[in-house]
Amino acid sequence: TASTATEIFKLNSRLFHETISRFPSIQQGAERKARKMLLKEQQRSNEESTNAVIGFVEDTGVVEGSNVLVIDEALCVRCDNCEKACAETHDGVSRLRRKAGETFATIHVPTACRHCYEPGCMKDCPANCISRQPGGQVLIDTNTCIGCGNCSANCPFGVIQMIAPEPQPPLDLWSWLFWGKGRAPGDETEHLHGPGTVVKKAMKCDLCHGQSSGPACVQACPTGAAIRSTPDTLVAIFEESKLK
Repeated sequence: TASTATEIFKLNSRLFHETISRFPSIQQGAERKARKMLLKEQQRSNEESTNAVIGFVEDTGVVEGSNVLVIDEALCVRCDNCEKACAETHDGVSRLRRKAGETFATIHVPTACRHCYEPGCMKDCPANCISRQPGGQVLIDTNTCIGCGNCSANCPFGVIQMIAPEPQPPLDLWSWLFWGKGRAPGDETEHLHGPGTVVKKAMKCDLCHGQSSGPACVQACPTGAAIRSTPDTLVAIFEESKLK
């Protein structure tokens, strides 16, 4: 469909080919010009595609993450095995939301921790319970978390949940003293929030830290749609999605 006023004319294909075949030099020149025009158009299209990808990863902050969960919606069957596996690995609470997030072409970036190079969640943690490991994983120590919620408020991507932990069965002093089970007498959270208060803890994706099999969400995907990607491969993934 033409976007501006255009004049066109119709040629009989058989007569055209018969005529141009009588003048090989003209035919060869026309073919060379057509190839150049196609190459130029392809280059322009590639540049626009690359610019669109770069714009997406910058605008959505994907480029800030060192380890980003992406889902190829062309392969995803919406079984939610990724969320279920995450919940089963983390005491019944999924640390990713598949349906939430941003999408470019067929590539979806669900709401899950991206393990940022410069984690905003670490900026104002009074308990100093958030750390960035040598491998890039950003981890929260829920044992020392006081439930202030600063990390959740400071995360620009909304990936940190404040969740009340499952109540622990009552344990006596001897269990804590000899086996280290249960909360220590006089735990600091009790002083901060009052006796008997249920303190919500900050929780997010920890890349299934300590699991030799790696992230459960990726392992549970039956079609290979869910992958964890690093920045150096993200652009290639988004570029490839444009071709589908």
